[in-house]
Amino acid sequence: MGRLSVSGKLSVRWSRVGLAALSACALAACGVSQSYYKDLDRYISTNQAAAAMEHVQKNAEKEYASRNRLLYYFDLALTAHLAGDYQKSNEALAAAEKAIEDFYTKSVSAQAASFLVNDNVKEYASEDFEMVIVHVIGALNYLFMGDLEGALVEARKVDLKLKVVAERAGGKKIAYQTDAFARYLAGLIQDNQGSTEELNDAFISYRQALEAYSEEYLKNYKTPVPTALVNDVLRTAAGLGFSEEAEEIRKKYAPDAPAAQRGKPSSEIVVFHYTGLAPEKVDFVTQFGAGCGAAVLQVQEQEAKGEDLKQIKTAMKTLAFVGAVAGGVAAAGNCSGGLYAAYASTSSEEQGTSRAMRAVGAVATSGNTITVAIPDFKRRPFPIKGSEIVVGEATGPGVRSELVEDIEAIGVQSLKDRIGRVLGKAVARATVKFALAQGSGKLVEKAGGGGLMAWAVKSAVAATGSATEEADKRSWRTLPAQIRIARLPVAPGEHTVTVRLLDANGRAVEARTISGVKVTAGKRTFVRVVTMQGKGGR
Repeated sequence: MGRLSVSGKLSVRWSRVGLAALSACALAACGVSQSYYKDLDRYISTNQAAAAMEHVQKNAEKEYASRNRLLYYFDLALTAHLAGDYQKSNEALAAAEKAIEDFYTKSVSAQAASFLVNDNVKEYASEDFEMVIVHVIGALNYLFMGDLEGALVEARKVDLKLKVVAERAGGKKIAYQTDAFARYLAGLIQDNQGSTEELNDAFISYRQALEAYSEEYLKNYKTPVPTALVNDVLRTAAGLGFSEEAEEIRKKYAPDAPAAQRGKPSSEIVVFHYTGLAPEKVDFVTQFGAGCGAAVLQVQEQEAKGEDLKQIKTAMKTLAFVGAVAGGVAAAGNCSGGLYAAYASTSSEEQGTSRAMRAVGAVATSGNTITVAIPDFKRRPFPIKGSEIVVGEATGPGVRSELVEDIEAIGVQSLKDRIGRVLGKAVARATVKFALAQGSGKLVEKAGGGGLMAWAVKSAVAATGSATEEADKRSWRTLPAQIRIARLPVAPGEHTVTVRLLDANGRAVEARTISGVKVTAGKRTFVRVVTMQGKGGR
C-alpha cells in the first residue's frame, strides 16, 4: 500500500491503490450491528425474554468482538434477568464487574492507547451510571430469588462504584454523584430483616435516598421524592427513638402528615415496573474551521505524550507550512464553547446523505473545513407511562406506581457532563487528519502534480478522514428507560395482583395479572412487570 507521511522534510508517496485501501479500512464497522440490535429490541419489546437471551448467546462470537465484551455481559445479564434466569444474570453481571475492574487496573497506556485514536477501536469501558446499575440489577436478581443477604451485598457495592465515578470526574461537578434508587432499594432490603441494627441501617439508607431524590434527582432528572419513601424515613426514625429528627423531616417533606409512629413495616407487596427502552447513542456530526482545530490542538499538546505529542507537533508544523491557519491558545475556549453550544441545541437526528458524501461536499466547498463526530443520546419514545396496582378483586382505584429511576434522563445528562472532553479529543483527532490532507495536497503541487491533481489528493484524503470520524455509540441499550415502584400493604397469605398499564394521559390500555403472590407477616414480597416497548409497540 502507498504511504502518506508528513514529517520533518514533508516528503510524500501516494498511490490510487493506497487511497482506495485506506478508504475501505476506514469505513469498516467497529461496533455491534444495528440489524442485530433491531432484532434484539423486537424480542424485548414483545416480551419474548427467553428468545432475547438466546439471541444474545447465539450471536456472541459474530456480534461482540473482544473490545465489546462488556456489552455482551450487559446484554446477557439484562435479557437473562427479564427471562427470570437470575442465576445466569448474576454470572453475567459478575463478568461485567470484572471486565470494568480490569479496564481500570490495566496501565493507562495499554488501555487508553492514544487519545488521537478513534474510541471505537478501544475496549468499551461503560458509562458512569452503567457501572452502578450493574449492582442495582444484581440486587434485584437476589431479591427475586429470595436472597436478602445477596441483595444487600450488591446494594453496598454501589458506594464503591460511586467513588470510581468521582475519580473519573477528576474533581469536576457532575449530576450523577449518587444513585437514589440504589439507596432506596438498600433501605427496603435492610428494613425487611427485622433487627434493631438493620432498622438503623435502613433509616440511614432511606435518609440518604430522601436527600438524593430531593436534591440531585429532582434538579437533574425531574424525578420527585417517592411518597412511600418519606413514610419509611418517618417510621424508622420513630422506631429508633429519633423523635426530633423525625419531626424535622415531617415538617420539611410531609407537613400535613401526622406525627410519626413507631412500628415495623406491615406485610407488603412491592411491584417493580420496568417501562420503555433506554436511549441509544447516535452520531452528531458537525463541521468547523481549521483555525479552531489548531487552537484545540495547542491545548491538547499540554497533556499529550509519546506518539500523541509527535502527531500533534507534526500536524502543527504542517498547518504552519501550508499557511492554512494561525489560531492560538486564546481562541480555543471560544471554539470549544461555540461547538458545545451548537451540539447542545441541535437535533441529533442524522438523516439523508451518508457521512462520506457529507465529507466530500464539505471538502469540495472549503479547503479549511474539518468534520467531527461525537455521540449523542437519542430517546426512544414508549407508550406505557405508568401503572396502577390492585390486589384481589380488580375493581375501583388502585395504587399508582411512582418513578424511582429514570435511566433515560440519567444517561442523557451523564453524557452531557463529559461531552466537553469527548469533543476536545474529536477535534484534535480530526485536525491531525486535516493536516495530513493539506500537507499531501501542497506537496503534490510542489512536485509538479498540478493544482487539479493536488486538489484531488487533498480531497480524497480529507474525505477518508471525515468518513472515519464516527462517534463511539456503544452503550447498555437493553436497560429499561424507567423503573417505577408501587407498594401495597396486604394481609399475610396468597394474593392475586392486577397491574393496569397506563398511557401518557393516565388511561388504562391493558391489564396484566400476577397470581400466587405469597406474603409473610411483617415482610415484603417483591414482584415485577415489564413493558419495555418502543413507540406504539406491544
